[in-house]
Amino acid sequence: MKYCKSCKVASLDVVGRCPLCEAILVDLPDSKGFEDLSAQLALMDEDRYPDVVISKSSYSFVKRIYAFLAVLIIGASIAMDILIDSDVTWSIISIAAVLYGWTLIYHAIRTNVHIGSKIFVQAISASVFIVLVDQFTVFEGWSVNYVVPQILTLSNVAIFILMMINRMVWREFVFYQLAMTVIGFVPIALIVFDVVTRPLASIVCIVISAVILVGTVIFGDKTVKSELIRRFHV
Repeated sequence: MKYCKSCKVASLDVVGRCPLCEAILVDLPDSKGFEDLSAQLALMDEDRYPDVVISKSSYSFVKRIYAFLAVLIIGASIAMDILIDSDVTWSIISIAAVLYGWTLIYHAIRTNVHIGSKIFVQAISASVFIVLVDQFTVFEGWSVNYVVPQILTLSNVAIFILMMINRMVWREFVFYQLAMTVIGFVPIALIVFDVVTRPLASIVCIVISAVILVGTVIFGDKTVKSELIRRFHV
């Protein structure tokens, strides 16, 4: 019998993670001395998992609407590229916007996806989209000089704050925090290869990433090591 400390519900299935929040499940206390399983659950003042009903028809309807709008937007952009002599390849930007929009909607709708994962995916997808817009509108470097470092910084700080607030599910945030911190060091390479020409925002991003990394290791202690071993078998 497993139990989720975050959702405060018990699972009859033999699984390692909570199907609601994906937190690590723990074993319930020894049932010795209880008349039956229901008495044990009553003692912990918890209920079993509620029935989760997902409306597949509504989700499918949203996907069809989005696909229809995506085709219209991309089609109009391709027509614009053909009919108008411009230095900007609007169809590429439209395709990037459609893909980013789908990533945003997909991750936002899925309630069973960990919030750390949502922040991480949105930070990466938003950064890629911004760079593509900059690249295909006569690259001026504003994306890598200003916007992307700020996105990475805010995402890093957001995950760290959530991790500190939710100390009971610390382990669940550690992986995403470490991954986000590693991404936060990417501006180092961009500075070295002169892709970033105004490095102030990038330097701030790197420093904050380093501070958060140290903080995660210090506050996480054995949790960080055990999570890395569990994830990567090192």
